[in-house]
Amino acid sequence: MDPAQGVLPLPERLTHHHGHSFFRTYADSCLYAFCIDRIRRYFPADRLKVMLYEDLLADQAAFLRDFFQFVGADDSFTSALAPEEVNPDPPLLEYERWFPPELRAQLVAEFRDDIEALQDLLDRDLSAWLDDSTTYDAEYCRRWR
Repeated sequence: MDPAQGVLPLPERLTHHHGHSFFRTYADSCLYAFCIDRIRRYFPADRLKVMLYEDLLADQAAFLRDFFQFVGADDSFTSALAPEEVNPDPPLLEYERWFPPELRAQLVAEFRDDIEALQDLLDRDLSAWLDDSTTYDAEYCRRWR
């Protein structure tokens, strides 16, 4: 335990027997393949639509059309409202302070099996999710904004 922080380092918090509540509350909900597999037990495939944030950022209009088609709404609908930054990302220089490369590497290692299972479930390449060497240069941040 880091006395200055008063918490266990992340991998220990995920697996430490005193961290069970933390794991169930936060980490368990990040196991997307596990959650999707559980949902698929109760709902047919045509009733479940998994959409990725990367797709929303890449093409918001196409993302919304796809969503509207899935729910049976008019997919030609467009909004005059401009996107609003409700929870804006920190400035570029703040990324590594709040999400250091070491933490990213720990998270990738912790969630690797589930991410690989998710790739299979979605039949999508999620190799970027598995890249623990990603740094937060300007190009990386522009890609996800």
